Amino acid sequence: MFPFDQLSSDFVYFQGFLAGLVGSIAYYTSLRLGFVGGDQRDSILSLFGNGPLIVWFAVIGGCVATIFQLAQGAPFAPIQGFVLGITWPILVGQYVAGAKNASTDDYIKKIVGGG
Repeated sequence: MFPFDQLSSDFVYFQGFLAGLVGSIAYYTSLRLGFVGGDQRDSILSLFGNGPLIVWFAVIGGCVATIFQLAQGAPFAPIQGFVLGITWPILVGQYVAGAKNASTDDYIKKIVGGG
């Protein structure tokens, strides 16, 4: 017999992944349309290029949301997953940088390789 109980609990994590994926795509779309980004919009868009990095950005957003869903367990938290999909670069950037006091432009220049 197929373990339907296991499928339903695993599906919660897949839902978390999808919520994060959609959140990342929504952020990129908002950035592309000019709703967010401010003065750094062009710098941020230059990081994406045209193809694979956009997909990679969305998949990472889904993975970060899944990690948080794994910690939470069974009740699906769609808003949490969606928001994590949008904000994962800030979350990861602050963790990796150790919350250094560098400006956003300096941080983008380091990623691009110009500084």
